[in-house]
Amino acid sequence: MSSRLDWLAFNAPQLSCSGDLFLIDINAETFVFIEQNVNGAASCSSGGYEYLQILGDGNLSYRFAFTYNSENTSTGILQRR
Repeated sequence: MSSRLDWLAFNAPQLSCSGDLFLIDINAETFVFIEQNVNGAASCSSGGYEYLQILGDGNLSYRFAFTYNSENTSTGILQRR
């Protein structure tokens, strides 16, 4: 994974998608990224929003939405090891 302060590359092999995430907003403790330059399977496309928030227990909350601040399409908790 490549990264710098406001950008990182992602690869989601289970979806056959890869691309770039650009940091567009920090709202309280939530970091908001937009997906760009996405390629791979026909279902992969740019423009989705990913929301990451560090939780009090050290885990990471993940949310995805197709448009900014819209209803979430998928959510999850990434557990710290």
